[in-house]
Amino acid sequence: MAPYTPTDDELSSAIQDAFRDHVVPSFGCVHAYIKDNWPQWGLSRKRLNVLLAMRRAADRNYTIPPLPFNALLILPDSPILGRDRSLVSLDAIRMRIRPLNIELDDDGFPTADSLRQAVGQGRVIPQRKVYHKDPGHTLWCYSIYGQDMHTVVDSDIPFNSLAHRFVRDREGFQGPALVVKRGPPSLKNEWLNSDYMTVDALARTLWWYHQTGTRVEYVATQRSQQRRLERQQRDAFTYLA
Repeated sequence: MAPYTPTDDELSSAIQDAFRDHVVPSFGCVHAYIKDNWPQWGLSRKRLNVLLAMRRAADRNYTIPPLPFNALLILPDSPILGRDRSLVSLDAIRMRIRPLNIELDDDGFPTADSLRQAVGQGRVIPQRKVYHKDPGHTLWCYSIYGQDMHTVVDSDIPFNSLAHRFVRDREGFQGPALVVKRGPPSLKNEWLNSDYMTVDALARTLWWYHQTGTRVEYVATQRSQQRRLERQQRDAFTYLA
């Protein structure tokens, strides 16, 4: 069956969707996004480049400002995104992450329904805490959720090489990974609203861990100790005051 040739309006709309989803506005990233979402389309490199240039010319400030998303989704491997290629560049990591909003409970945890909708029907559990690359971020960390593979019957769930790199589950990380912010429930109003969840911030953090070879567990231990020390200093100051 011959691939479908989209109209200019359809292709322009797809490019607009890519910008709205914070895809890096380069040909390679937009092309991969469109092929991933409309695999039946046949794309001409020249035509896509022309429409992408027109989109940029129509809006010289085409970088979309961060929106108040409260979660991010790390996509699993696919024929378009490839396997074990997500860590070849910062742009490659960005291509694997999508922003979204989910329902949180009173303590800032994802609700059971929101976990099932974002990740899958099996038992979804927190897999790893990953702290931001900025050493000043001690109040909160990224919490990565994924399916408990012991409770999943479907063996065709795709591998997630990017999430696996940081979770390091011995059985392999399969399916999408949900990323939310995690911090002390008593300080929820401070950390939950302190910074927006952005594709770029998470991508740069994961790229930093990969480039520097820094272990996630090592940074988590350091930040926990640093946060404990800051709390002791704050309590001491309050006592003296």
